[in-house]
Amino acid sequence: MGKILITGGTGKIGKELTELLQKKGHDVYWLSRNSKSNQTYRWSLEDNYIDPKALENLYAVIHLAGANLFAKRWSNSYKKEIIDSRTLSIQLIDQKLKEMELTVPKLISASGVGYYGMINSIKPMSETDPPNNDFLSTVCIEWEKSVLETSQFNQKTILRIGAVLGQGFDAFEKLIQPIKWGVKVIPGNGEQLFPWISSSDAVRCFDFFIQNEQSGIFNLSGTEQLTIRELNDELANHLGKSGINFSVPGILMLMGLGEVANILLKGPEINNEKLLATGFELEHPTIKQFLKQLED
Repeated sequence: MGKILITGGTGKIGKELTELLQKKGHDVYWLSRNSKSNQTYRWSLEDNYIDPKALENLYAVIHLAGANLFAKRWSNSYKKEIIDSRTLSIQLIDQKLKEMELTVPKLISASGVGYYGMINSIKPMSETDPPNNDFLSTVCIEWEKSVLETSQFNQKTILRIGAVLGQGFDAFEKLIQPIKWGVKVIPGNGEQLFPWISSSDAVRCFDFFIQNEQSGIFNLSGTEQLTIRELNDELANHLGKSGINFSVPGILMLMGLGEVANILLKGPEINNEKLLATGFELEHPTIKQFLKQLED
């Protein structure tokens, strides 16, 4: 097996995936704007440049790169950055592979359950369900299109990922910190669903598709479907905190955060049966199983 190249390797999933793959004996490298170690190769979207050595003897590209959805308000310029960071990056890799007349066995890319939109769905959303017409759907549509339109990869896999929960992950830390102070922050009415996946299951899933010949588009989320209110209750019980509910009206969230607040105010129900049918097994299908492993 050749080397594995990760875009967005400095993020939490990228770091944990790198650690797992290296333990299994794989040669893992990152693309970085500033190559500072033997593990990184330099690339620049602005200069249309990738160190050619990064693309030699590749077995797989793991595409995780993308601007943080919560870093800024969604101005028109930041919306463009969010999409471009996910699409132009993989297009550049594909272009350079083509120029070098190289093909790579596997491309495994992140996407998001946001493909189905910032909605409260009336049924579990499966991979054949259509996208919505909001911005988050547009991001995922363009992201996935850029992956599927590449020409230099033999197999392409897309994982539509729920919010990743784990120590040090933004979603988990933002949920649990107020609870440690005795407050359960409830966006809107709290009845919106919160699609989630444990960080270890997310990382194991990328490894699963590196090792296996199956490909396609898959929902990557826990089997248990929780509302944001139920999730807060489970986290409070885990910490041994009773906590008071502090409901934040949706209108105030929209005023304070802008359009991005809809990610917290709405959530689709997700069907993960297609993923489980591949033989991949979740270690943490329920939130209690996820929280229990934090204690181990």
